[in-house]
Amino acid sequence: MLFQAAEEMQIDLTSSWLIGDMISDILVGYHAHCKGLILVETGKGLEGKTNSAVNWHTVPDLTAAVKLILN
Repeated sequence: MLFQAAEEMQIDLTSSWLIGDMISDILVGYHAHCKGLILVETGKGLEGKTNSAVNWHTVPDLTAAVKLILN
């Protein structure tokens, strides 16, 4: 779905941040080569966290995610 939306809306994923509430969201963003990855703990958070080489930011809520991007 991410790739389809990016194509239809002409979004450059390499200059986009992906914000998700599940590890699977983060992995999709990683494989799409998104600029930044943010895991929000208000959803599923760290449930199912793996020992992955993927680096992401973890924040408590969406407000904190927006602040991280803007800084």
